[in-house]
Amino acid sequence: MSTAHVVGGGADTASVRRLVLRGGLWSAASQLFPAVGTAVLSVVAARALGSNALGRQSLIAYVNAAAAAVVVGSLTSASLRHLGLLHGAGDSTAELTRWTLRAHVAAGALVCALMAATGAAVGRDHVAWAVVGSVSLIDAAAMGIGLRVVVKDGWAPYARLSLIFQMVGPPLGIVGVLVGLGITGIFVGDGLAALGLLVALTCLYGPRTRWSRALAAAVPADGARLSPRGRWRLGGLGAPGFGRTWRQFALVELITQVVAKRVEFVVLIAVATSQDVAMYSVAFTFVVLIALVPSMVASAALPVIAAAEGGGSLESATAHVRLAIRLGTLICVPLVALAAVVGPTTVLIVYGAEYVDAARLVPVAALALLASVGGGVCGKYWAGRGRLGVLLAVGAGAGLVDVVVAVVLAARYGALGAVVANLAGQAVFAGGLIIVTVRRTGALGWYRRGLVTMTTSSVYGGLLAAATISVVNGGLVQDTGIVRSAAALSAGGTVGVVATVLMAMLLKVLDAEEASWLAPLLPRRLWGLLAAVTAGPGPRPRPVAVRAAM
Repeated sequence: MSTAHVVGGGADTASVRRLVLRGGLWSAASQLFPAVGTAVLSVVAARALGSNALGRQSLIAYVNAAAAAVVVGSLTSASLRHLGLLHGAGDSTAELTRWTLRAHVAAGALVCALMAATGAAVGRDHVAWAVVGSVSLIDAAAMGIGLRVVVKDGWAPYARLSLIFQMVGPPLGIVGVLVGLGITGIFVGDGLAALGLLVALTCLYGPRTRWSRALAAAVPADGARLSPRGRWRLGGLGAPGFGRTWRQFALVELITQVVAKRVEFVVLIAVATSQDVAMYSVAFTFVVLIALVPSMVASAALPVIAAAEGGGSLESATAHVRLAIRLGTLICVPLVALAAVVGPTTVLIVYGAEYVDAARLVPVAALALLASVGGGVCGKYWAGRGRLGVLLAVGAGAGLVDVVVAVVLAARYGALGAVVANLAGQAVFAGGLIIVTVRRTGALGWYRRGLVTMTTSSVYGGLLAAATISVVNGGLVQDTGIVRSAAALSAGGTVGVVATVLMAMLLKVLDAEEASWLAPLLPRRLWGLLAAVTAGPGPRPRPVAVRAAM
């Protein structure tokens, strides 16, 4: 049973939550664990190649990620949108999946050509530019094949396979650096892992394979061409319906690169040194790892919402959006405190004393977490509904704020100015989307004590953690050696978490509605703790049977 079937069939909100959460967690895992490996690779590169080379590598990776997001990522989002509509309506998706596979290969080839041309124009590290462009081509082809699996069975099957190969990339990149390939070696490792994923997907789900035929047999309607109704939904399979949606998603991705993906990074490159770029990149590495899980859970909601609209049942997805924003924001508050306190010491332990400026930036950069869930959930809500004009309007204003603040502050304050610009853009983006979403879906129904009590608990735990680290290590940003710093980090983190939980139990940070919404997503052994932080009766949801999920 697919996500579309569950939503279209009028499943209750708990079923939708389970589907979204499971698919989101698998999707997050497929990026979180490799991201940890990438962070380790970053440490090796920083120590072996120096901050100047790390800054150049960060520039190449940023340009490639931005180009791939605008060209390929927008195509993927548009495909998910229309495939979700067709599947939710019980129509055939076979014709569109074949078309999107060819389109993904073409889009990846375009990114590859752009990266190679840019490398030639820059005149430095041109091999690295060409290699990373080739990786985007391979990734695009893999995603084109993977879409047929995602739309029927959710993200989990694709993410499980992707996780295996993405965990191989960073170790291969480390080998490349250590054998003397420089920053090119980092991208060679990614390329080998991406090629492995493409080969595996082709063997399992590619055209004319045994698994592909079995998959088609499981959904007999996919053996047919699109019905007139389905073709009308796509506007003739590409023009104007699909093509218009793709163009809109491309504009959204472009704005996203300006706001959420740190276009101030480009401004910083223009006005500062490669060392400043490296400090900025390292500071955000820690924050991105923490923000990855909530942001990917939000991403998994897109096909669910599209399928709900295609099936004519959007209320369950709308209820999910409202409470996801509430709880996601509350959960991010202690994450900010955690990142702000343990981040500086962590950076010094893994990167070394040379990156003390990056360590000082982590507490400021951590504030971006507050906007990650609210903005992410609202963004996927409007994207899933195909209302991209909302994202374009809000994103344009946020992007303008980001660029203006970056131009004003980056030249004077370097990496700190760029971090502040990023925070300003993300705050405007998330705030604007939340306001528009509330007007459409209704009030969020905030438990008014929630933010106050969660903030109080987090600040209390954070202060105790900071005090513990300072006593053991002689300061929050102090390089005293790996052993002593690690001891301080362990002691401070433990004290902070315990203190935050105890204060949350005392202040009762959740209300009964929030706890009941959250309970089905947690193992039963955690329900006692959930009840302890809830005002009023503990959560007592009825078990929900879901035969299949993402």
